[in-house]
Amino acid sequence: MRILLVEDNVEYRQLVKRALLEKIPHGIVDEAADADAALSLLKRATPDIVLTDIGLPGATNGLALIARIRRKGPQPPIVIITNHNLPEYRAEAARLGANDFLTKGASTAQDIVSAVHRLTNGHGT
Repeated sequence: MRILLVEDNVEYRQLVKRALLEKIPHGIVDEAADADAALSLLKRATPDIVLTDIGLPGATNGLALIARIRRKGPQPPIVIITNHNLPEYRAEAARLGANDFLTKGASTAQDIVSAVHRLTNGHGT
């Protein structure tokens, strides 16, 4: 299973990556710190799922990244993982095609792994 993890906080990104690889031992986690890097990775390989923060550095935030992914080819499931747990963000993420919305402070690493399994039907585990 190939996972694209888009998160600007290096420590949090590494924590999530470790949790994913512990539970999905044959998984591949591509990492991006911003939307531009994520879009570049998407041109090289299609992930089975995308995990992205909303607050990303640069001109393109996580919500705009979802919109750009949804306008392109393959449509992997997308999970928002953010500190910005606001109703307007949830509504916009859903409107743009996000499949799940997790809050960093309330969601554990296991919650993230469970969302990946659920949205990919456990493929690649």
